[in-house]
Amino acid sequence: MEPTRALLAAAHAVLAAIAGMLGLPHPGSPPPGLPGDWYASAPYYQVLSAGEPAPRTVMKATGQNAFILAFILARGRQCAPAWKGTDPVSGDRKVAAVIGDIRKAGGDVAVSAGGAAGTKLGQACPTAAAAAAAYQRVIRAYRLHAFDLDLEDTEIARPGAIARELGAARILKAADPGLSISVTMPGVQAGTDSAGLHLLTEARTLRFVPFTFTLMPFDHRFAGGAAQVAALRNFHAQLERTFGWTSGQAYEREGFSGTNGRGGPGEIFRPADFRTVLAFARRAGLGRFTFWSVNRDRPCAKGKPPLPCSGVSQRPWEFTRITAGA
Repeated sequence: MEPTRALLAAAHAVLAAIAGMLGLPHPGSPPPGLPGDWYASAPYYQVLSAGEPAPRTVMKATGQNAFILAFILARGRQCAPAWKGTDPVSGDRKVAAVIGDIRKAGGDVAVSAGGAAGTKLGQACPTAAAAAAAYQRVIRAYRLHAFDLDLEDTEIARPGAIARELGAARILKAADPGLSISVTMPGVQAGTDSAGLHLLTEARTLRFVPFTFTLMPFDHRFAGGAAQVAALRNFHAQLERTFGWTSGQAYEREGFSGTNGRGGPGEIFRPADFRTVLAFARRAGLGRFTFWSVNRDRPCAKGKPPLPCSGVSQRPWEFTRITAGA
């Protein structure tokens, strides 16, 4: 997989040079000083939230230099991007300052749209082209090289919304071949469910292949890392069948997105579980390894926790440190 990524990085550099000569938008080449696969192990970081940790603190403690900022939603019911659905991207200074600080420290960010709550742009925008235009405003505002579509909960069960989301991603990719786009989707023990299989089929119909289809194996009574590995194997088989890929091709286009600490009902994911999945990811050659979220990556204080925390025994930023080594 590494030679492939090296070739991609070289191709991005060539595209950037051509774009510069022609006066076209920058095609998303890897940021200076970061490897070509920098986005593959970037964990989620929730901006504009209470008690959010300073990114530089986490970077210094863990060696993690890339983050996925969450989440972009529709502003109200409008086809307009806003952080958490309330803070418009247009005129934003708060998130821009966070991004600037990360970049000054030698890192970079991707942005994630969607998540478990709120109205998604795929639901609010009338067409794929309109959704793509909304996402393009985010990409241009923050000079992004990578973008994540977190398609879950109420949206994934709506075929029209999924068609608009994937159609928008296809438009963005055609306009900027160097832009890395991942699709993150719910996981069940069988891999993904019927709505997820429809998503894969829609992507195949549109001939859109993202950087990865990233599975979230939690919130469905998973019993630790071994159960998550089993789900990833099942999802791998679903990717093979849907796209006609070889085993290696399917694993390279597959990603893992976990959650640290306490997940859904009865779920607890400890650092050892992350190491179990990471060992599998390395053996199989998975294309992406990430988790939700950096904000929770710290032990809870005794009594009522004043800050987001994992709820399990751990060192501060331990899950992020594991991910940084992915």
